[in-house]
Order: sequence, then structure tokens, then C-alpha cells
Amino acid sequence: MALDPSGDCLYVSDGWGVSYPATRLRRLSLRTGAELQTTRLGSSPRCLAFSETDPSHFLVAGDKKLFLLDRDTLKPIRRWSTGVPSYSDRMVWDGRRAVLANWRAPTVTIFDTKTGSVRKRRKLAGGIAFHPLSSEELLICCAEDATIWKLWIDSCEVVKIMQASSFFYAALDREHKLWLSLGAWMSEDRTSSKMTVRQPPPTALLRRHTCLEMPASLDDFQLDFLFWRIGFSENSHELWTDHVTPTTKLTHKEQRMVATYAEVLSMPQLTRVATVTTGGHDALKDFFPDAGIARGPSNERCTATRSSPA
Repeated sequence: MALDPSGDCLYVSDGWGVSYPATRLRRLSLRTGAELQTTRLGSSPRCLAFSETDPSHFLVAGDKKLFLLDRDTLKPIRRWSTGVPSYSDRMVWDGRRAVLANWRAPTVTIFDTKTGSVRKRRKLAGGIAFHPLSSEELLICCAEDATIWKLWIDSCEVVKIMQASSFFYAALDREHKLWLSLGAWMSEDRTSSKMTVRQPPPTALLRRHTCLEMPASLDDFQLDFLFWRIGFSENSHELWTDHVTPTTKLTHKEQRMVATYAEVLSMPQLTRVATVTTGGHDALKDFFPDAGIARGPSNERCTATRSSPA
């Protein structure tokens, strides 16, 4: 699911139960929830990227293909399959070069959409997240080894700028301060023939880094609830987190945790101003602070209810 830069609509793709050739990308109205347009790509859409330099088009990464779509009609204009990394779920695009990665994989690929060729591949670490600093600079956070990198997209230069404490999620505010949810990265058990991914423990500790300023500094903030994910609204006036609670279920003989709703904290005091729940669901899959919405276990229920604390 992705939000359109206009803020008026969002994009969702068909999920489990739909064959790949029949999978569609759908544009929905944020105001009414109605389907506005749809297109079939013959590949499961995994992530989208928009560019200020080319507002008439946007990119869609499929399982093993990359598509250029008309933003008004959703009509596919061009596609690439050679050199496109598989299963990308992270992507930014400057109108020419697309930077792609899979969250679990360690490789970042820079793909030139003008020439249809790979400019560079760089192996970093898993748990990759992209945070644009400008149209030419990108911050890359790797949760697996807690490293922070800076990429200059034009020159394809990648430089390590910080070794952080162990974290699970990262968010960048408008002042380019980096916020981390401190905690252990998910563990993987490869001792058996079937790989097991264990759920990471939630945290109550936030850390703010000024890693792009000299001298660099950090501040810690202890919250009164557990969380995994964090994200800022576009103006950075609000920080959203999920709220994680234990359940009675066991996974791999461990108590299973679940995110039940989103907490909305005002900046800079981190004061709780609202909670966001998802249409009667008891689990929260994701949230989008810019749109003020949260998503439950199914893309079919994207509505959310925001309420202020008593």
C-alpha cells in the first residue's frame, strides 16, 4: 500500500488468493474509499516510487520486473526485466535512477531507467530502509548490523556514516534527525531444513541521532508502552508508533506479541494526543501518518478511527 503525493488517494495491490497474471494495482479515494482506477501488470506490485522531476509518471516494482506507469491513467508505458532485482519492497526514484532493495536482503541496486541498465550494486546488510535527504542524497539504514549509510545517487558513492546501537526501525524527521526504535533485530534459525524467523521483542526506548551534524549527539526517550514501528507525519509535527501488547498465543514456544493500534505523539514533547484503530480489527499491520490512516490485517479494511486520550 502506498500514498499518492497528492494526498488524495492511495494504491493497493491484490494479495493472497489472486493468481499473479490476474493481480491488479488499484487506486482508491482516501475520502470515499471508492476504487478510482485499476491496471493489470501480470506481476505482483510490491512497491511504488514517485519523482518531483517527472510528476506525470511513477514506478512500480513487481516481483522481477519494473514498470513505468502513467499517473493519470495507470497505463503501463514501459517495462524492464533485465537487471531488475527480485522482490524489491524498497524504492526511491529521482526521475531517472531508481534505488531498489528488499527489506530482508543485503543488496542495494541503482537502476537507470533511461538506459535500462544497472549502474551499481552494493552489498550492505539486511533490514534496509531508505530515507531521502534530497533528490540526490539518500540515507540507508540497515537494521541487521545497525549501520547507517549515505548514498549519492548521481555518483553511486556509498559511505558509512555511523555505527548505531541495535535497532529494529528508523525514521527521519524534517530536520534530518534520525530516530531509532532500539531493540534486537529479528533472529533466524537455520539449523533445520526450514528457516524460522523469530519475532523481534518490542521496545519502549526511542533514540534520536544528529548523525548528519557535527558534532553528532544523541538523546534517549523512554515511552510508557511497547512498540516496533515509528514514522513521522510530513511536517514532523507528529510521531506515530504502533502499540504492542502480548497475546495468549505461542509462536515457537514464545509468547506472541501483536500491534493493536497506533499511538500519535506530538513533537517535540512526545505527548500522546491520539490513538488510531483499524475498523474493529484487533491487529495493526501498518500506518501512514501523512494520510492519517492505519491498516488492519487485510487491504480490504483501510479505514481508521482516530480518538483523543481521555
